[in-house]
Amino acid sequence: MKVYFQYQLSQAQQDEWLYFWENCKNAHPRQHHVFAEIEKAKGRIPLFVIGEENRKIAAIGLFSIRPFFFGNKFSLEAVCLRGPVFENIDNGRDFLLQIISFFKSLRVGSIRISPLWYFPEAEPIESLLKELNFISYLGHTRDLTALIDLQRSIEDISASFSQSTRREIRRAERNQVIIRAATNIKEGQYFFEKFDCMQHERGLTPITFNEFRSMMEFIFKKQDIGILLNAYHGETFLGGLWLVRSSLVAHASRYVVVNEVLRSISNLSIGPVLWLHGMIWAKKKGCKLFDMEGSAEATDINSITYEVQKFKKRFNPATFERISEHVYISNHTIQSLFTGSTKIKYLKQYIMGLPYFIRKKLLTHTGNHKSDTKDNMSQT
Repeated sequence: MKVYFQYQLSQAQQDEWLYFWENCKNAHPRQHHVFAEIEKAKGRIPLFVIGEENRKIAAIGLFSIRPFFFGNKFSLEAVCLRGPVFENIDNGRDFLLQIISFFKSLRVGSIRISPLWYFPEAEPIESLLKELNFISYLGHTRDLTALIDLQRSIEDISASFSQSTRREIRRAERNQVIIRAATNIKEGQYFFEKFDCMQHERGLTPITFNEFRSMMEFIFKKQDIGILLNAYHGETFLGGLWLVRSSLVAHASRYVVVNEVLRSISNLSIGPVLWLHGMIWAKKKGCKLFDMEGSAEATDINSITYEVQKFKKRFNPATFERISEHVYISNHTIQSLFTGSTKIKYLKQYIMGLPYFIRKKLLTHTGNHKSDTKDNMSQT
């Protein structure tokens, strides 16, 4: 296999990449070449990796390189979200070996990948990653996810939902809830602000406005490989669902509801009607599966994801395992620096998520407090 590493693609290469992506059953939407624009908006350096057999593409990987603080001589990590994409284990082995060699030469700290393979077909890939010294990124080699079969009629799909879910869909329709796609940044702004607020409240990493604006411009505006569905009561925003898709599978990526508004409308639940419309869109695009992204096995009431899993279970999905994120440590020195910088980053995010008077005490204690004004504190 000949492997090429490029920072941009010609129009002919984009067409070839897209043809392979559209026809490979293991392709994830994040491996569409247009997502390079999203990585740029995040401050990363996108790198296109192409593997060819007999002058035809046999593997692709859109990597996002995170440069080090003081330039590009070293890089902290190279991440391939839900990739790379290949159709068989032999191509995968050749492709990954050359990727490892290349990033070692660039002095990249680590290589993070997550090929989209569902079990049991993923078993050889799981063995391959172990053979090549990839280790689980989060401590488990498999993820649970919930899949809905879209090869049925919409009537049959909705009939499989729980009785309470079907009732909430009818109630949303009676209350004249409207679902429509956001096609410009003004419509998307409602979703972004509420989602950003929710992430901060939960202590989770928010998306940046640059990333969101890039998603609106390159993905959601065209409504082809992705869509942002917003729910409204009149002109009041109730919630939204962010979806992306490949040729075969649609993936639910981000979801938010405005609970304080819904409580004022007879405690309405708009999640069921939003997700149903997401499935309708995916089915119209020719997708055969709807991946709810995460387990629907609501068994541990103490789990922080219990309520989310309980919500997903209402749609009666099938549970599958898939390859989890794996990492290869290509430079232990740089990786140790990355680990340290990541801890500092999350500590800062945690502190900035605390109430102001607590942040003030913490920063004063550590000698970082410069002023008694809230404006200065918010810039720390």
